[in-house]
Amino acid sequence: MVDISIILYEEDKAEDVCIVHNSAFKSYIEEFGMLYGYQKLNPNDIQNWIKNPESLIWLAYVENEPVGYVHCSTEVKKKDNEFMVFYFVETMVGRGQSKIAVIPSFRKKGIAKALIRHTIEYYKKIGAEIAIAYAYHDNELATHLFTKLGFKHESFHYYDKYSKTEPHEVNTMVATFDLLKTLPKITLNSKANIRIIFKDDLPVIREIRVTARPDDDTTMEQVIDWYKEGWGEVTLVAEFEGKVVGCMEYNSDGVIGILGVLPQYRSKGIGTTLFYHILKTMKERGLPKAVADSEYLPWTEHARKMYKRFNFDLSRELWVWVKKL
Repeated sequence: MVDISIILYEEDKAEDVCIVHNSAFKSYIEEFGMLYGYQKLNPNDIQNWIKNPESLIWLAYVENEPVGYVHCSTEVKKKDNEFMVFYFVETMVGRGQSKIAVIPSFRKKGIAKALIRHTIEYYKKIGAEIAIAYAYHDNELATHLFTKLGFKHESFHYYDKYSKTEPHEVNTMVATFDLLKTLPKITLNSKANIRIIFKDDLPVIREIRVTARPDDDTTMEQVIDWYKEGWGEVTLVAEFEGKVVGCMEYNSDGVIGILGVLPQYRSKGIGTTLFYHILKTMKERGLPKAVADSEYLPWTEHARKMYKRFNFDLSRELWVWVKKL
């Protein structure tokens, strides 16, 4: 065990965070890249992290040299009751792992454990009831670390204060498709007309969103903002019998967003047809890879089945690790 000093981040330490991050995540930056939130950082990136007042970074030093860091934030959850959780921030929500970083030559020296224990004590004092971290299912170092520190991995995490019947955290499937390959032969609905979204479609888009999942309370104002901000590089809608009934999109990184299909028009091949045209458009525009993430929830099962039908690689899971404080 080495002598470890842990300090709360201040503005003059941005370069130290970059040194740790770029070394600790080097292999992920090279292999996964921005699709999963992994990139080489500069001090401006760190300053952007802490614009949120809930966002805190702790650094670990050995002999005055930066060797590790963690990036944390808090969230107040409310369903049956209200409570605070703190979590180790992901490099990319839904696809990236928590930012718990140690320079490779200093691993297995207790640095990550010291950082995590330090943050747990801090957040316990301000009222957090649960700690949450995210790691890929095949990250053996993370599995060993979190298990040692009393975190638990389960497919569905329940907390009575949140709900006795609904999980507050679930695992996520990260699905990918190589667009250099030929699209699979899929039976399409020839009566579904696929086209670019128009502004006049927005009232139906809201209906599609709020019926896609039971916890979606999207307002019309939010739909208008979504349309103006243009997250999607291309957003397609499906018309059936003269009515817009489904919507999907993708962004410039190749990430697919599935807004859904109206309930009364499901199981007619409309979603499949829309998804096929999304992939076809991405392929025609030269994107190398399509990526989609899906939490393991009942209302996302149809999406996971569709990824399988289109021969997506479904081998990666983002596991949630939870510790009750």
